[in-house]
Formats: sequence, C-alpha cells, structure tokens
Amino acid sequence: MSASDGTPLLQRAIDAECIFNGNWIPSSSALLPVIEPATGELLMNTAMAGAADIAIACREAALAQPV
Repeated sequence: MSASDGTPLLQRAIDAECIFNGNWIPSSSALLPVIEPATGELLMNTAMAGAADIAIACREAALAQPV
C-alpha cells in the first residue's frame, strides 16, 4: 500500500502536503520524508507544523474556550 492508495478526502491533503488545523492548510515549515525502513524507498513527504502553525492553533484553541 502506498500514500497514493488513500481515500479521496485524505489524498488531496497528502498531495498538497498540508497540515490539519480545522481545515487542511499548507504548512509554514519544512516537509519531512517518510522512508520505508526495509528498502529505504521514499514513500511520501509529509508536512510538519512550524512555529507559526502552532501559534495559530493555540490562538484558535484559546478563542474556542468558553468564557
């Protein structure tokens, strides 16, 4: 099975190398390779949340809290 075998919903996020922050958005940080350990084959790249992404997530979480 490969990343291209994913469901249509997830496939768009995988293809765009996005992170989920309430919606699928491009990451502000680097992409990380996902390597098959037995063969060393690159399976896909995955997005890593950066400091800006985490700051946005924290701000949105704080705003979602009841007063």
